[in-house]
Amino acid sequence: MNQLRRRVLPLVISAAALTLLVGCGDDAVDTATDRPAASASASVEPTPTASPSTTPSATPTTTPSTSPTTTSSPTAAAGVPGFLLGTDLPKHPTSAWFAGKVTAGMPEFGPFCVEDALKTQQKVWHRQFGTEFDTNATQVVVRLESEDDAIAFLDVLAHGAALCAEDWLTGFPGGKSDSKDYGAPSANTHVYGVYTSVPESEDGAHLYGIGRDGNLVTVLSWGQMGNLDDAPVSAFKQTTLTAVAKLA
Repeated sequence: MNQLRRRVLPLVISAAALTLLVGCGDDAVDTATDRPAASASASVEPTPTASPSTTPSATPTTTPSTSPTTTSSPTAAAGVPGFLLGTDLPKHPTSAWFAGKVTAGMPEFGPFCVEDALKTQQKVWHRQFGTEFDTNATQVVVRLESEDDAIAFLDVLAHGAALCAEDWLTGFPGGKSDSKDYGAPSANTHVYGVYTSVPESEDGAHLYGIGRDGNLVTVLSWGQMGNLDDAPVSAFKQTTLTAVAKLA
């Protein structure tokens, strides 16, 4: 959690970040529905936006990575796991999802509840998603050496997600946090919710889905301004199941 002490970045994706994400979303695995509708406009969004600053915020930024990316379909590229499409994510009421490319390694800012655990792994890929407003998501996939290793690592991630709200407060003693265990959609998946808030900043609602197929483990994080009462838990559970089904 030391990284959280040094940086707590805004949840809102800026217009420039969204432009970059659209630019890197022309991956072979994307479909036309992963691109934004031409009529979408930020002017209809009642939620205030925020530009990047050094002011503490309850949520991390998930701008698209600019590191080298895959140049062919992940399902066709040797050794690269399958990933979600933007259309697999819970629907945003006023925006399409923009999907970045599947990229080797960790994103610059990983899912904060389990980022430290993910960074211990060598065979890692990620994909980032955003909307025109304040909602974003990240999927990280790890390939372990064996199924037993994957089972053990899934337990590590589950532990981190379950204790996330408590651990987050060690970096933000003046903040507030809460967590929810939303249960296991299947034998190899689990979903958690985390609420974060710091003074003079936006509240953040976060959903975490973890799952495994063989020696592949995935973490899916979803976040937006607000609280967990507004989070699309049921749809996110289905997205978590889809993420695991697409791994192989």
